Amino acid sequence: MSLFPWCPTLSSRRRTRFRVRTVAMGDGYAQKVPEGLHVQANTWDLEFRKSTRELLEIRTFLEAAEGRHFFWFQDPDTGRFHRVECEEFSNSPQDAPHQGRLSAVFVEVVRWP
Repeated sequence: MSLFPWCPTLSSRRRTRFRVRTVAMGDGYAQKVPEGLHVQANTWDLEFRKSTRELLEIRTFLEAAEGRHFFWFQDPDTGRFHRVECEEFSNSPQDAPHQGRLSAVFVEVVRWP
């Protein structure tokens, strides 16, 4: 269980989706019930503008996780830690000498230990 220690830029955002099942009746009435025990699904669209050395460290960390191993991420808005996986990230060309940009999508993982 690794901790992701880098802070994203302020332009990063969190998306929340609630997993519910809806049953529509013929008269326009609809009933909604939760799907499972954990209905809130969080996803973070993150951007990192760092030195090329720090971006290499981030990329190495994410590549080691291989999109299948979870790690701990601290939500910059709430300060809460979440168990996440990252199946997708991308590098952008350098903004300035020795500076770069990396975008990543972190998906919260709900598993029993």
